[in-house]
Amino acid sequence: MPELRDQTILITGATSGIGEITARELARQGAHVVILARNAAKAEATRAAIAAATRPDRVSVVVADLALLADVRRAGADIHARYPRLDGLINNAGLLLGPRRTV
Repeated sequence: MPELRDQTILITGATSGIGEITARELARQGAHVVILARNAAKAEATRAAIAAATRPDRVSVVVADLALLADVRRAGADIHARYPRLDGLINNAGLLLGPRRTV
C-alpha cells in the first residue's frame, strides 16, 4: 500500500457502512480524508468520531447533495478553494431509485 501521509482523499457516502470504515482507516493510515455527504449532521458526527479515533486534522467535511447539479458545482468550487490537490477519490455514494423491492 502506498504511503498515505500528506495525501488528501475525498470519499462520498462516508457517513455509514463501508464508506465510514474506509474513511476511518484511511485517516488512521495518515491520509487527510474529506467526507462529502448530503446530511450535515451525520457528516459532522462521522467527522467527530473519526477525529477522536485518529487526529482532528485528519478529517473534514463538504456538504452537498450529488443529485442536485447546483450542489455539485458549489461543492466542486469549495473543494477547489480548500485543497491544493486531491490525491484520491472514492465514489462510494449510492442511490436506490425506483419502487422498493418487496418479497
